[in-house]
Formats: sequence, structure tokens, C-alpha cells
Amino acid sequence: MTIKLTIFFILFIQSVLSAQIKCNASEANARFLKYNSSKHSDHQNSTKPNKFSFNNGEESYQIPVVFHVYGTSFNGKEVNDALIRNALNDLNKDFNGLNDDFSSVNSRFSSIKATMAITFKLAKKDPNGNETAGIVYHSVKNGFGNGSGSDAEIKADAWDNYKYMNVYIQNDLYANGETDNTGVAWFPFTDMSDNNLARVVYNGAFLSTNTDKELASTLTHEFGHWLNLFHTFEDGCNGTDQVDDTPNEDGLHNLKCSSGTNCSGEYVNTENYMGYNGASGCYKMFTKGQVDRMLAALGHPTRETLWQTQNLIDTGLIISEVDNKAPTVVINTPENNSSFEEGTTLELMATFSDPNGDDDIKRVEYFYDDLLVNTVQFMPFENTFTNLQLGEHTIKVIVYDFRGLSNTSEITITVTPRINYPEVTWISSNTVYTQSSNQFATGKIVRRIEIKAIEDTHDIILKGTDFEQQYTTSLEEVLVIDNLAKGTWTVEIPSLNKKISKTLN
Repeated sequence: MTIKLTIFFILFIQSVLSAQIKCNASEANARFLKYNSSKHSDHQNSTKPNKFSFNNGEESYQIPVVFHVYGTSFNGKEVNDALIRNALNDLNKDFNGLNDDFSSVNSRFSSIKATMAITFKLAKKDPNGNETAGIVYHSVKNGFGNGSGSDAEIKADAWDNYKYMNVYIQNDLYANGETDNTGVAWFPFTDMSDNNLARVVYNGAFLSTNTDKELASTLTHEFGHWLNLFHTFEDGCNGTDQVDDTPNEDGLHNLKCSSGTNCSGEYVNTENYMGYNGASGCYKMFTKGQVDRMLAALGHPTRETLWQTQNLIDTGLIISEVDNKAPTVVINTPENNSSFEEGTTLELMATFSDPNGDDDIKRVEYFYDDLLVNTVQFMPFENTFTNLQLGEHTIKVIVYDFRGLSNTSEITITVTPRINYPEVTWISSNTVYTQSSNQFATGKIVRRIEIKAIEDTHDIILKGTDFEQQYTTSLEEVLVIDNLAKGTWTVEIPSLNKKISKTLN
């Protein structure tokens, strides 16, 4: 959709109890235009991908964020540090295509789905240079979602808009008694940032686990607005979101997660974060065109300062460039030069750290004989190796931070042929002991041993007090030795250098 739109407007969304979203955009547009009709050209500075193009495939961005939380109860739900951190972690996964349903995008749109290498991180230093959690708690206030009326209060609590992205958590966003509105956000706009009014306002009742997973992704939707994205259904079938690859929508949002077409017979991208249908259970993706538009927004004067290296130092996200140190990684398990049988599933455990804090780690790569087998971008940084093959192999882990610094840990393992040990079952008195289950169960009052060969046959020696006898296992039948006396018995398998002992009572 490439029709040129010259109206700058506020976008906000409401949720109703059915987990659908509706928008009163007309009133918001009229109100904003009444007071800001001369500011259209400033907004257009953030809509030109050709002017601001940063995505070279390797570049990534960090944005310092501060959350202002007003009150303690949001429709009976609590908002605390852990909830906010979880919400931001889930949002970052959405932007980076690491949400658990990204791979299941409808095949009609899989060719245009895209990821954005950006991470929104809680600030670690406040405007005075003091340490901070990036979360500030205030007494109850409402109405920060309105276009005006609360400006003085917003300015009083805001952190410098050119250094921090400000997110305000309230319950009644418009101070009208309605507590089911989810959020509101504004495009890049110089006048707002100059006056410390640039913001996302969000309802704590719809943050992270305070609601269902898909409706919680409405926070992703709002951050998309903050990066200059329109709704995909903007102005209905005859409108545009100024992105080429998103199909028009009629604005009714009645498709929810089912396949359906728009007024022109095109299939609607119901899984798009910037629509409303996905809140019903299928928010999954941005398109390539939307990512290009967001990257362009990062070049707007109100956004460009946020991700600069000096600002990341000032807000505590990275240390001084003079003291730059790479992250570290140490493989703890398995130990170097360990041996494993063929077919073993190997769980690798490693310790990661970064001088700027562990959340400064960008990604971890896992290699098996120099073959990249997995990349993990968010904690926990774990990996499992399966189908180990015979021979000597190298396992390598590389950790990267957001500055491109890296470190490596490497071990060698040896994979040996799989040994098919016989299965040994001991039966004693009223109990049955099975080697494979390590459990007892009721049985006959007897003492005997049952030995079952697994794939390979073996000569065994059964030893007890004043008893020693050699046997050969068979693949066709279970070897049963009855009438054993009380005492300790040992099964020896010389070819495997294996001994199995058990005391029978």
C-alpha cells in the first residue's frame, strides 16, 4: 500500500472482555490535528527508508527504556519488576522473530515476514547518573493517554526523551472511568520529544501474564507505533499504512485468526502485530516493509540519539569504550576429554557473563566440529546435542555482546561404540527388582535371576557364596537361573568389563 498519507495522528487501542480490540481513532486524529496541524513535515522525516537505511544484516540496536508505574492494582492485577522484565523480554522476542509461533506464520505471508535486530532494555543509570532498575513507581495517576490535559504531570515524571524511551503504566488511560483500554503510542515527533511528552502509555492489566499471551503482545503493537508504524487497517479498504507489502483491511477485525479476504479479494495478514485480529490468538509477525519503515524511524532526530554509543554509556547499557571487555563463556558440563556412547543425548551447560551485565549478551552460537548447530539470542542460553557420531569431536561455544565483542570456549569429546548391556532382573522373596526401572513390585516367593540379551550375546559368570557358573545369553530367550540361596550374587560380563551385584534375602 503506497498511497501517500499526509495526516499525522495518535493511535490507540482498546480491549474488550472478548480479547478483541477496537479503536476510536477518528476522535484522536481530530484532536491531535487541531493542535498540531503544522507538524506534518517533521513526521515525514521518519518515513523515508532511502534516507535512513541502517539494516546491513549485522547491525543491531539497543534502546534504553524507563517504565513509570502508577499505582499497585490494575483491574486487580499487580505490576512489579519481574512482570515488566518478562514483558520486555517477550516483546524483544517478537521483534527479533524469536516468539514461539514465528515459524508457523501462514504460508501466504511467510515470504514477507521479517525480523528486526533491536533490543529494548531497562536503563541502568538515571538522568543523574545514579544506578537504577529502569522502573519508577508513583502514586496512582490516570489520563496520560489523552492528547493533552496531563502535559505538566507527564513532563514532571519524564526522563529526557532524547536519552530514554518513556513507557507509562496506568489503568485508566483516558481518565474517563474506562479501565479496559490497552495502550496508546505516538509517532516520532520533534515537538513532543522537545517537551518530554514522547511516550507509550499502557494498561498494566494487559502486561505479560496479567493477561493471555497474544493480548500481551499488544505492547509490541504499541512499540511498533512508537517506531512509526500505522495500523494495517488504516482508513479501511481505501486507506494505507504506507507499507508496500501489507494487504489492506476493512477495519472490522472480524476475521480474528481465520483466513479471509479484504475488499479486493486479497488475503488479510491477520497475524500482523499492527492489526487487531491477531489479539484473538495469533500475533506472530512484522513484514519486511514494516521493518524497513521502523529502521527508517530510527534515523529520526527523536529516535537517533537513543541508540548512539555515548547514550548507551550514559544510560548504563554499556561501559565506557575505553574499558570495553568482551563477554566470557566457560563450558562446565561435560568436562573436556569426556567420553560418551554413540547415540547419547548430550546436554551442554555453560556459564556466561558480561562486564556490562548478563543482559548485554546478544547471542550464543553452538558448534559441533565447526558446524553451527544452534543460535540462542535470549536467556536461558542452553543447548542439547543429539545423535553423537563415533570418533573425536570438538564442541565450541561463542558468546557475543551488542558491541560485537566475543569470546569462545571449546572442549573435545570422544564418542565410543554403543554397548548393549544385558538387562538383568533380580527376584527375591516378595519383591521384584528390575535393573532398568530401579523399582520394586510384588512377586512370587522365590529367588532367581533373569538375564535378557539386548542385540548382542555375551558370556556371563554368575558368582555367589560357594557358587560360580558360566552361562551364555541368547537373543531368542531369557536366561533364567532359579533356586538361588540367600546372600550376595554377582553377574560378571568379562567382554564388557561389567559387574552387577545384588543381595537376595
